[in-house]
Formats: sequence, C-alpha cells, structure tokens
Amino acid sequence: MQRQQLVDDIKVLRGLVAEKTTMLADSVMEIDVDEYTDPKQFEREKIELFRHFPQFFGPSCVAPDTGDYFASDDTGIQILIVRQQDGGLKAFVNICSHRGAPLNECAHGRAKTSRLFSCPYHGWTYDLEGKLVGVPFGNERFKGINRDTLDLRPLDVQEKHGMIFVMPDPDNTFDIDEVLGGIQKRLSGFCFEDHYYFQMINDVAVAEDYSLAPCLFGAAGDEAFGNVYSSADQRIMERRP
Repeated sequence: MQRQQLVDDIKVLRGLVAEKTTMLADSVMEIDVDEYTDPKQFEREKIELFRHFPQFFGPSCVAPDTGDYFASDDTGIQILIVRQQDGGLKAFVNICSHRGAPLNECAHGRAKTSRLFSCPYHGWTYDLEGKLVGVPFGNERFKGINRDTLDLRPLDVQEKHGMIFVMPDPDNTFDIDEVLGGIQKRLSGFCFEDHYYFQMINDVAVAEDYSLAPCLFGAAGDEAFGNVYSSADQRIMERRP
C-alpha cells in the first residue's frame, strides 16, 4: 500500500480509538429479520453472489509457470485454472467430459509434463487450453464421437495486481476494472505480482513455484522474513527480493 495513504488511514483509526467510536452511517437502517433467516433468500444469494459474480480465486503466484494449476470448488462449481505457455491464464469447469470427474488429483500442482491433464477416472486427456487430445481405446469404444464438442468448458479469468479473478458462470464474462473499482490503487501498492507462494508442511515452507529451494521457517524465525502473509490453512506468500 502507498505510504501516505497508509499513514492517513492510521490517523483515522487512531482518532476513532481515541473517541471510542467507529465509522457510522448518516442514518439508521432497519432490516427485516427474514433477510437473515429466510432459507430461500439464502439460496438466491449463494447463486447470485457466488455463481453469477466474479470471484477472487487466489494470488497469481499460485500458478507462476507453464502448466501450474490451482483448483477449487468453493463457489459450488468445480473450477480449474492453469498457466499457459504465453504466460496468460485459462480457467475451466473442472469436469471431465466422459464421466464428470475432476481432472486434478490435488488442489494445486503442475500438469503432467507441464502440458497435459489426464482424468484419474478413465484417462481422458486434455491439453492446457482445455482441448480433448486423448481418449483411451478411442478407436475401439468411442467411434464416431465428435471430440471438438467434448473440450473442457471455458470460464472467464482475469489477472490484475497479482490477483486472479474467475467468473464461475460459463455463460457470463466480466470487466475486471469495473469489479475492482476504486480499490485498485490500494491493491497495486501491495505488489502481489512480485510474491512467491509457499505451503507450510511440518514447519518447512515449500516453494510452490518449483524454482526455489525449500527454506526452514521454524529455524529461521518469523523475523527473518520481511513481507510474509499467513492464512488459516498455513499457506503463505513472501515478496520477492
């Protein structure tokens, strides 16, 4: 975050603490209790907010190199993102066209030989662009299928300020600048595009960009690392030197 903006925010927060208050609206807003308890509204909200609206999917450093992927079903839709040879990203509904199984065997990693996904169920194989390129026993058991109609279904994915956003609805697209709005200036100050991604395994930080040697956090201590951000699942990002 830009230094002066951070200083201004801290001054505002210190003032609120000193006055023992918080940020308040100009008037009181009344909300019907059904807004919180109606199960039908809850289902509508889940669909509108998590299916029809672009979602933050993770930092760019979770998939830094060609073939690196990250998968999640947090929105209720199986989603797979993968880094392309040109450095861009593609996202797909993570469902094999054969029997509907997810293509990944773990939440994040690298495609086979950095260029292929093979369904763990029956081995149908797709390239990084989602094209169906291999069907076991295809000439014997799947004669006549139109492979061009069996590619992975693409999703709109966009990157900005080192952050990945995906539209879970394959029939919709989005404008990342419109989604981020006025928060862009703040996000750009964090320089997330210059961070590495690690996963903590028994106090050892394993570099997820596969180009860094593992470093021992337990021995080095937190003070040895400058910009480190932790989350509940023990994944962290460290800013590149």
